[in-house]
Amino acid sequence: MAIIISMLAVRTDITDSIYLAIPGRSGWLDIITVCLLIGMAYTLWLFVYTGIQLNRSRSGHNTNYSSVIRRARLVTVVTTAVIVLIAGWGQLCAGFENTLVQELAAIIPLVVLLSLELIFCYKLDIAMRNNIVWNSTDTAQNYNGLWSRREYLIYHLRHNLLIVLAPLLFISLFEDISTRALLTLADKFDFAADIIIENEILSLLGVLLIFIFAGPMLSRIWKTSPLPEGPLRKELEEFCQSVKLSYRNILIWHTWGMTANAAVTGIFGPLRYIIVSDRLLATMSPTQLIAVFGHEAAHIRLRHIPWLFTGVLTLAATGSVLLNYLLELIPEQTPALLAEISSLILLAAVITGGIMLFSCLSRHLERQADIFAAQAIGQYESSLNGNNETDDDKLSTIGSAIMSSTLNRLAITNNISPAKSSWRHGSLSDRMALLYELAVIPGALASFERKIKLIKLAVLALLLLNIVLTLSFP
Repeated sequence: MAIIISMLAVRTDITDSIYLAIPGRSGWLDIITVCLLIGMAYTLWLFVYTGIQLNRSRSGHNTNYSSVIRRARLVTVVTTAVIVLIAGWGQLCAGFENTLVQELAAIIPLVVLLSLELIFCYKLDIAMRNNIVWNSTDTAQNYNGLWSRREYLIYHLRHNLLIVLAPLLFISLFEDISTRALLTLADKFDFAADIIIENEILSLLGVLLIFIFAGPMLSRIWKTSPLPEGPLRKELEEFCQSVKLSYRNILIWHTWGMTANAAVTGIFGPLRYIIVSDRLLATMSPTQLIAVFGHEAAHIRLRHIPWLFTGVLTLAATGSVLLNYLLELIPEQTPALLAEISSLILLAAVITGGIMLFSCLSRHLERQADIFAAQAIGQYESSLNGNNETDDDKLSTIGSAIMSSTLNRLAITNNISPAKSSWRHGSLSDRMALLYELAVIPGALASFERKIKLIKLAVLALLLLNIVLTLSFP
């Protein structure tokens, strides 16, 4: 979120308008001074806050480390937004001519504040992980001796910041190079390059390239290595063949036991990688790993990535049209500062609505991936046992049980409550309840599939409406 705020600040005029609407602003020296003062206040708050929480923990208090760290992250995001949008940093960065330079400068506050957060929260995070009650299948680890504060900082910046930042900077670099090339060709061959540049076509091409090369990019941003030959790799390869999933390689994601997760990246087989974390390999049975593979394979086989991409574009276009309409409702005689505050409130409302709708789409696709995995693992296990349990009206009971146990195992391994909900995936308990329902209630599976189709039709209808409005009222 903070990265998006920082980059949008130099791509739109909202930062400039907010900055100019606040009296008492002067030049770049004033901006830097205010930003430094805010950063110093943030650092002081972090020092006091983390110190109090550590002392409470050492005194025997029951500290909720996850909540403490999440609160620190929220303050980091808010402080970044204040520096970029209000203190004038975004307005200062917008003064550079090159878009890539603008965005690199705009994210400096985020990188600094996030680094400070990680440095101060290091001991809290280590205490949280050492406080986990390891299951008998886990390998006991002392995280405090596993890596230093510097290694901890580099790990998080690389795996959490760079994974978002690298694609966004690539898109900006692609836009800059392509724009220069188009303008040069336009002068030479006399054609209107502005049509391509002003309609964000280059941005869309950059996003498309990111999707195409996501596999090789992610495999290098994260620390990975090929999964060694052996019974486990053979079983995983056989399952991928059974669900017709092509790929370039199966990789181990080295997280020093910090993360239990897996991913399938890349649109095309030759550029697609299956990535599974070291902790997932250490804590799950081969059958559960196959279920995880089935879930990730579903995102490829059911084309969830293009659907999510279409959903983002549709909601962004709809939000832009809606925001412009709402902004026109603000009376012209409204004072400048009040008008800007109203604009920010409307912007926040539109973004919140878009996030909620995207969350609905994402959660249903996650459940569809669970169902696909449950069906696939059920058929795979049945074929190994010589059974053929098939019922088009219900979900396989074998597959449902294996997938539910896998989701529950993920909750235990990641030390989270199954009832805890995330905005994109929902809660694991809700997903397990749905799998049980689809396995025992006749007609429930067909009803869910109809719901998925209706959601996809709604996305396409909204996209078509946006296209018609764009063509009718350019």
